[in-house]
Amino acid sequence: MEKLLEVKDLRIRFRSDFGVKEVTDGISFSLAENEALGLVGESGCGKSVTAMSLMGLLSKNGSVGENSSAIFDGKDLFQLSEAELDELRGSSICMIYQDSLSSLNPVLTIGSQMIEAICRHREPDKEQAKELAITYMKQAGLSDPEKLLKKYPHQLSGGMRQRVMIAMALSCSPKLLLADEPTTALDVTIQAQIMDTIREIRRNREMAMILITHDIGLIAEMVDRVIVMYAGQIVEETDVYELFANPLHPYTKALLAATPGIYDDPEHRLASIPGAVPENYTDIHTCRFYERCSFACEACKVHQELREVRPSHVVRCMRSQEVAHG
Repeated sequence: MEKLLEVKDLRIRFRSDFGVKEVTDGISFSLAENEALGLVGESGCGKSVTAMSLMGLLSKNGSVGENSSAIFDGKDLFQLSEAELDELRGSSICMIYQDSLSSLNPVLTIGSQMIEAICRHREPDKEQAKELAITYMKQAGLSDPEKLLKKYPHQLSGGMRQRVMIAMALSCSPKLLLADEPTTALDVTIQAQIMDTIREIRRNREMAMILITHDIGLIAEMVDRVIVMYAGQIVEETDVYELFANPLHPYTKALLAATPGIYDDPEHRLASIPGAVPENYTDIHTCRFYERCSFACEACKVHQELREVRPSHVVRCMRSQEVAHG
């Protein structure tokens, strides 16, 4: 399959009164057409900010490195003007955000927001745009969409708002869907329904997707390939079957050990990862997971490079073989 997106040496920096902080350390990955890629890791690992940079939605004090590139459909997203990005956002690249309530305009009805997006990118006639909005809301699993178009975001439940976001994201048939923890704050039953909706629509539309989540169980159900991120770095990347069968980074192994399974023994106790993701990544010159790693030794007190240890399986750990058998 042809590459739809290729990101190289992504370095995102934020300026503040205390200086410049780099939050991603040379992130590089590619995404094929119709492929689903998962970005997984704890909060603070750089997943969401990576997606926001691709959309050109970093805050004013944020920027990407001079040598960073993100080639999407033949165009470098980081070299486009704001007007050019506006043409791509919504039509070719869409994003489903974590918090649907803050993502929707609270003073506009659902209908006005849906119709505006469709008129901007696809269908200038408002009546036809309204019919399309109703069609996509039905596809996103919303019943009685004609009635919902007249409501305001606060009048809908969390699950309904998230379905509206899905309908809005898909209304212009994008080539790439960025889903940033789309089931955050929803109960388990609604989470499952939302992800089933995304999966079905993706299959019917043949869209590529980047799913950002801290839920590694969700990754198992939804994606073809997985990138595990920690402290602004890619620490492991492989296909989803290989990752669950043969995790080679201690962080990946710890995430899997902390995830409950339906076949677990009732007496099985979930593992926990001590400590927290460090805040100042650039001040760490050893392995960034060193302080929390159960496999750490004196030799790990050096910068770890990402290397291929098996075909299409890369890992940032010098002790990957011990991890595999540990």
